[in-house]
Amino acid sequence: CSSDLGAIFTDWPTPKAFVVITGELDGYIEPCGCTGKENQKGGLSRRQNFLRAVQAAGWPLLAVDLGGQVRRFGRQSEVKFQSIADGLRAMGYSAVGLGPDDLRLPAEELVAAVAPVGDQPTPFLSANVGLLGLDANITPRFRVVEVGGLRIGITSVLGDKEAAQIRNDAVEVQPAAKALEGVAAELKKASFSPSGTSE
Repeated sequence: CSSDLGAIFTDWPTPKAFVVITGELDGYIEPCGCTGKENQKGGLSRRQNFLRAVQAAGWPLLAVDLGGQVRRFGRQSEVKFQSIADGLRAMGYSAVGLGPDDLRLPAEELVAAVAPVGDQPTPFLSANVGLLGLDANITPRFRVVEVGGLRIGITSVLGDKEAAQIRNDAVEVQPAAKALEGVAAELKKASFSPSGTSE
């Protein structure tokens, strides 16, 4: 893709789709400098540079994030979550999950950060987590995207063990297996639909 990526991608043929899966940013917006500048890891800017290199190579890109944007609570984490959500949108993420620490933030801060912006749908989704309740439909349960001529169904799920530790009255969580059954059926229907819309 680029010289920054070293020889790893040298002479690779263009894939049908290049899927980038990230997660557990844990509030570290900037790269960690503890190992010296040449070995820095993490941070949104390094992530963006990588995604840009993939796009510059002409590879069909699908970026998804597992969640875990913050790991503490309080005003600083709320501001970081909003900034990270804005950054993931700007980088073109197709789907972003909600991690357990993300869900410990106040509901109004979560809703403000994950809500659709203008005519842009939210990249945040979950099969079994509902902000302000599952029926509020703040975030979709799944999404179908087209990348490189392929239709790819995406969802996320918060595991039951993690869900049991959420103490936020504004967050409704359905058991993971039950939620995935419903989403699997919807994805099966959506795979034959020409529109590829999300629900």
